[in-house]
Amino acid sequence: MLNTTLEALIKINVRVPDRVWGDLSAQFAAAQVGRRGLEKLLQRYGADEVDAYMQELLDYAERLTRQEIKTWPKGTYRFTTDYIDNDGFSDKPIPINVAITVNGDGTLLVDYTGSSPQVKGALNSTLSFTHSLTYLSVRCVLAKDVPNNVGLFRCITVKAPEASVLNPVMPAPCAARALTGYRVFDTMLGALAQIVPDKVPAAGEGGNSVICISGLRPNRQPFIIVDMICGAWGGRPDKDGLEAVTNASQNLSNMPVEVMEAEHPVRIEDYSFVPDSCGAGQYRGGVGIRRSYRILAPEALLQTAHRPRCVSALWPERRRARRAVAEFHRDR
Repeated sequence: MLNTTLEALIKINVRVPDRVWGDLSAQFAAAQVGRRGLEKLLQRYGADEVDAYMQELLDYAERLTRQEIKTWPKGTYRFTTDYIDNDGFSDKPIPINVAITVNGDGTLLVDYTGSSPQVKGALNSTLSFTHSLTYLSVRCVLAKDVPNNVGLFRCITVKAPEASVLNPVMPAPCAARALTGYRVFDTMLGALAQIVPDKVPAAGEGGNSVICISGLRPNRQPFIIVDMICGAWGGRPDKDGLEAVTNASQNLSNMPVEVMEAEHPVRIEDYSFVPDSCGAGQYRGGVGIRRSYRILAPEALLQTAHRPRCVSALWPERRRARRAVAEFHRDR
């Protein structure tokens, strides 16, 4: 049963209650669909049989993962040149270092020792997120038929020093940890490229460019635009990089112009590729995206979060991608 008191509490503490409550309602509805599906399985087969099949699916993923890792060359492979420019409070670069050890039993040890201490800016990655990015990176170079479940995770041990940017302790702001996640993914690819070079692309554009525009409509009703412009991937082992797609560690897409203009006081005057914005190579990286906004509201606040540069050249013949470019205008 809906807790109307909690609903009211949430709505009075956000600027756009209809949208926030709509998101929560959609998540609740999706959870109910999953619950009904699981109940049907239990009713048809019984809890013991469903549990047995679920356990076997986890074990199957582990067997496939170990089998493939056993074919990789044994040893320790390091990638140490990836970093974030700074955290906004200091000019000191934030390195992300990794050492992947391939063991003979089909397991991996992923050690982030040497990465930056935790920072004052909100870039710290929670340990759970560091684990997630590590598993994702390995999954990307495995065979397509390996199931995505905890059986795969059993084969990977993650070591991240406490009080580091990848395993922070209180107090450690982490709201913008996605940026660090992009760097973890690229750093992992840098090490994996030494192990399975025919499966690893060059680094991507470094993450989304986040455009936040908020203000009041003529009727004094608030509006908020959060436009996360997805850029491109780096050159792939046998193809050019893709354009206008999100980093592989995120689940996003570029907002259609028609949707943005219909729902917000803004006009998109240009949404296009940036020609020749990536270096030539046998397989070039994806080109950049340009998005030009004209703000139609009488007043607005603009915030931008352009992902800091990352140094990560995995392959001389595969060029990295280019990030997005945003332009802003206001009617007078």
